[in-house]
Amino acid sequence: MVFFGATDKGRKRKNNEDRFACCRPADNAVVLVVCDGMGGEAGGEIAAQTAINVFLKTVTSQVADGKIGGKYSPEDPEEDMTRILGQAVDNANTEVLDMAAHNRELEGMGATLTAVFSMTSPDVTYAVNLGDSRAYVVGKKRITQITKDHSYIQYLVDTGRITGEEAERRTDRNVIVKAVGISPTALPDMFRVDRKKGEKILLCTDGLSGMLSDEDIQGIVAMPGATPEKAVDRLIKLANDAGGDDNITVIVAE
Repeated sequence: MVFFGATDKGRKRKNNEDRFACCRPADNAVVLVVCDGMGGEAGGEIAAQTAINVFLKTVTSQVADGKIGGKYSPEDPEEDMTRILGQAVDNANTEVLDMAAHNRELEGMGATLTAVFSMTSPDVTYAVNLGDSRAYVVGKKRITQITKDHSYIQYLVDTGRITGEEAERRTDRNVIVKAVGISPTALPDMFRVDRKKGEKILLCTDGLSGMLSDEDIQGIVAMPGATPEKAVDRLIKLANDAGGDDNITVIVAE
């Protein structure tokens, strides 16, 4: 699996509070994670980087116990990944809360967290998320959002109070109801996707998904000859061309 990620502060923010990471904990597996920090001058950056560090440390240490001949071979993949990803999010949440509790300047900091653990044998992807950063599967003809936004707008849509079209016109789309570091108990959502041949994985913060439509994103990622690096660079440029209202972070893997 080949992957590439990049981040850009956009055109309207002074700081970049987004963070991302890609790693290969086993020969047949990769972990991709994005975080969008929040909470003041430095707090958002610290929360996002801390969440990523703790998440990756937990996942890689857990996977190391299942490595056989350089491959990750869990006895029960779904149960194993639910446990590992859940523990990684819990640990990240606890660490961010603890840091904020011991430093008044960091009080109120937090971060979204969206991650995937993807194996090439079998071709399956597990995703976990808190907040409104997203994970997608992108094919030649369609794009499918794996995760579900933990946002106030999504809540209004889910409860039938507004339509999807009305949601697109709202100015409070960035109000989230779940994140790392805002509650003693992290309650992430988890998903499993059986990938088809040729499908790519994309992770992003709302600096991309808030500026470009899913169809625009799909068109760039699925374009013939679009390597992960080319797709990421093009998406960040288009998000900035559309206004660059927020920090922009994108990872593409194939």
